[in-house]
Amino acid sequence: MNHRVFMWCMLGVLGISMPVLAQQDTVKRELPKLEIPEITIVGKKAITLPFARKGELYDVDIYQARMPDSTLLGTPPGVSLLTGSLPRYEHQLMPWRFSVEAVAGSFTTLGGHAYADYKAGRWGATGSAGFSRTNGHVANASSSSVDADASIHSLFATDNSLLKTLKASFGMDFSHESYGMFGVPSPELRRSKNLVGITGALGTVQRQGTTIDLQFGTHFTSLTDTRMGNDSGVSVTSPELLVAFGAPVHKIRLTSALRYTGSSLEYRSSSQSPSLLNFSADGEWSFSESVHMTVGGLIANGSDTKGGERSLVMPTASVRWQTKALSELRVWFRPELHFATYEERLRDIPYLSREIFLSPERRPIVLGDHFGEGAVPGLDELWAM
Repeated sequence: MNHRVFMWCMLGVLGISMPVLAQQDTVKRELPKLEIPEITIVGKKAITLPFARKGELYDVDIYQARMPDSTLLGTPPGVSLLTGSLPRYEHQLMPWRFSVEAVAGSFTTLGGHAYADYKAGRWGATGSAGFSRTNGHVANASSSSVDADASIHSLFATDNSLLKTLKASFGMDFSHESYGMFGVPSPELRRSKNLVGITGALGTVQRQGTTIDLQFGTHFTSLTDTRMGNDSGVSVTSPELLVAFGAPVHKIRLTSALRYTGSSLEYRSSSQSPSLLNFSADGEWSFSESVHMTVGGLIANGSDTKGGERSLVMPTASVRWQTKALSELRVWFRPELHFATYEERLRDIPYLSREIFLSPERRPIVLGDHFGEGAVPGLDELWAM
């Protein structure tokens, strides 16, 4: 009797415990629903963790930033032919670009020019070469020329928080010209000109904060006139140097620049070496996101070939109105003491006397305006005197 009572009790206990065990097994196999609300952790910085549910997985591709494209920086080389594809971020697909042009015309005129361009991730190189010749339209008007140039530029990062990323460039150019002096009574007078130039630049890429720019260059010019087998010539060395600095101070951006231009002359007659030293400083205020005003001044002093001196001390001002993201209207008043080097004077008028008189030119009133992309004072002058 006792055994039967005990067995019936055990069966009752098992019958009651089976549903409980089955329910516990079901609970163990299913993940509990857990939701974590948005949490804000406040310390040195406030960090907010978004709303999340337990068990949710997201497969997100990691963003790969594009490599910097050096073709978007600086001024493209100015050549009279197409320079291949336009600069783009996917430049590594076609780093090489080539262009070739040729010309033929009357008076036995022939010419050609070739251009090569290589763009890598953080550096690039360009080069060009060409020639031209013609018999001219009158006696002793024949001419020929050969020119070539090459340059390289690179971007490199620094540990300095002010300089950050810098861009450096270096280039060389060469040209040779030979032509007849048909405007001179002697029909046998011919002139040859050789020019060798070296240029370099170093500057910060980011233009919003502190900026430092350095540009230097030297041009060697030799001019030779030949008449009846007798040669006479001159040689000129023209160095140039530009140092510029800019930095924001509160709501004003201050900029300053120091420029030196000179010419070392080797004339047969006695002459001085002319030069020009120019210092300018200004500050820019932003009245709104689209209207900016710049006020400053300049001090310039120069000398001419005969030893005379000229100086200029004047204020400067400009107003810039940015209408769109890439368009702006700029009006400025910017006097200057302009100095044309020997190379520039000879390029404008190739038939000048060898011993050219060089002198700084005072331009106390220079007004101008510009509407479009990248307005720069000095490129579009309305009136200068």
